[in-house]
Amino acid sequence: MVVRASGDPFAWSNPSMSSVRPLSGITVIEIGHSVAAPYAGMILGELGAEVIKVENPRGGDACRGCGPPLSAARTAARRGQPRDSRPGPMTHHGRSVLAASLGLALAACAQTPPPRPATHPSTGPDTVVSARDDPNSRFIGLIGTRVQHAPPFLGVPETNFYCLRSFIDQQTGETRHQLYVADSYSGAERHWDAARDGAGHALRFVEISRDQITCDGGCSYAEEFAADIPEAELRANSQGLKVIFSASSGAEKTIIVSGNQIISQLAAVDARQSAPSSASKAP
Repeated sequence: MVVRASGDPFAWSNPSMSSVRPLSGITVIEIGHSVAAPYAGMILGELGAEVIKVENPRGGDACRGCGPPLSAARTAARRGQPRDSRPGPMTHHGRSVLAASLGLALAACAQTPPPRPATHPSTGPDTVVSARDDPNSRFIGLIGTRVQHAPPFLGVPETNFYCLRSFIDQQTGETRHQLYVADSYSGAERHWDAARDGAGHALRFVEISRDQITCDGGCSYAEEFAADIPEAELRANSQGLKVIFSASSGAEKTIIVSGNQIISQLAAVDARQSAPSSASKAP
C-alpha cells in the first residue's frame, strides 16, 4: 500500500499503517540500546510485530533517561500489540530458555548468507533499480538505488538519501520521472519548497511530507520532497544532472545525479515499457 500526498498520484511516501499490518504474527526480540535499536523496534512494532525488548536488569535501556521520543519508543512500538502480562521479573528458568532460543536464532542467522541485490546487467551494484507495483493503482513505480546526500540522521539507516524514481501509467503509457529526497535534521525548520536544474530552469516541486520529530531540547524535523524531471532533460543528461533545492528558510541543497544512475533508470523504464503487460499475459 502506498500513501500519496496532496492528491498527487506520484507523491509516494512511506507505507501506511493499515489495519492489516505486514508483520502481524511475527515476534521480534530486540537486544540493544541507545538510538538505532529502539528506533528499529518501534518501526517493527508499528508494522504489526510483537516486539519483546530485552534490557539490562540493572537500570534498563540507557535511553530511558534521554527524554522523548526515545524514552517513549517502548510504548510507541507496542501500541495496539499484545504484551507480556507477567507481573514479576523473568525467572531463572525463563532466562535460560530465552538465552538458548536466542543462541539458536543467532546461530541460524550466522549460517544464512545475505541476499544479493539484483542489478541491471550493464551496471554495477550502485545502480540497482527495483520495480514497485501497486495492485490497486494504474501506475508502476521504478525506484532507483538510494544515495546518501548527508550522513544518516543520528546514525539511523534509511535517512538522508535521494534516488531517482519513475512512474509508468499502465493505461496511457505516459512516464513521469522524479528526483526524490528524504531529509532529516536538527535546528530551524527548513521547509523545502522549490527546485531548479543546473541551468537555472525551474522544476516542478512536489512536497510529500513534513514532520516534526521532537522539540525536547532542540527541534528535529523530517521532510520528504521531490522534483519532477522531464524525460527529455533526463535523456539529454546521460553524463549526470545537477538539481538545486531551495527552502523558505534560505537553505539550499544541491543533488548530483550520476550518469550511471540516469542510464540505469532509463534502461529499466525502457525494458518495462517494452515488456507485455499483465493483462496481455492473462489467458
